[in-house]
Amino acid sequence: MDEQNIYGHLKEQLEEIVIQVRSKDVPLEKSLDLYDEALRIGGRCIERLEQGGFTSEEMATLDDHPDISLESAQKPPQE
Repeated sequence: MDEQNIYGHLKEQLEEIVIQVRSKDVPLEKSLDLYDEALRIGGRCIERLEQGGFTSEEMATLDDHPDISLESAQKPPQE
């Protein structure tokens, strides 16, 4: 896959997961599998961020989502 298309592909995968999880027809087990998949995709995004793998345009897209940050993505959820 072209390096330029990786961001778009990852974003599309995450958007598809969101659509599936929000569907009332998805069983709990499938939702948990989708959650695990989203975590793996998120990990790939973090790796790209750390390596400077996103273009300035892609970074601007991330800036549009204040709930997404490298720091929050690396911290384990608090209980």
